[in-house]
Amino acid sequence: MADRPAREWDAQVARLAVERARAQQDRRSPRGRRRRLVRRLALAGTGAVLALCLHHSPYKPTVPVCDEKPMRRGDLCMVIAHGSPGSGTFDYDQMQARARHAHDEDDTAVTVMNDVGWAALSIGGLAALMSAAGALRGRPWGRPADRPCPRCGRATLRERHVGVTAPAGRTAQVRLVTLCTAECGHAETRAARDLTAQVVNRGEPR
Repeated sequence: MADRPAREWDAQVARLAVERARAQQDRRSPRGRRRRLVRRLALAGTGAVLALCLHHSPYKPTVPVCDEKPMRRGDLCMVIAHGSPGSGTFDYDQMQARARHAHDEDDTAVTVMNDVGWAALSIGGLAALMSAAGALRGRPWGRPADRPCPRCGRATLRERHVGVTAPAGRTAQVRLVTLCTAECGHAETRAARDLTAQVVNRGEPR
């Protein structure tokens, strides 16, 4: 019974190592690379829209409007703003100053969005170029194993050492994980110095 927690932890380590290895395998697969490229191109495209379609516009003094009618000097405009401190009676110059203040607030928001757009365009564009370069190199996950897959019989096994972080009271481990293709689904893992493989399959071969 004393070995039961150790066996349970070992089984959990095996599952965690395989899950991490499958995630790494998916990221290095052509489909994973395409997904990353699409996400980064979307980021760059969003940045381009914000950067190129939103522009700073200088304030141009205009005739203030009160109740949808142009004001003349000497006119007074009563503004009733329910629930806000903007209520009061304002003359021509004060209404013009209010319009200038509203424009400056809107223009500040546009400037911030424009800066965000340029940043997103730069980061997304650079990341997309890196994804494209990675796709051209096309290095798959792990290294080839020296035996065929025991599940599908093809020479598509690849293996790699994968570290598993341990919770308090446990020792972190490095497992040697062997995976077949995602379509086959075969997976096995063993301790780095252990020659006894632990098979962790998922479902039936596809």
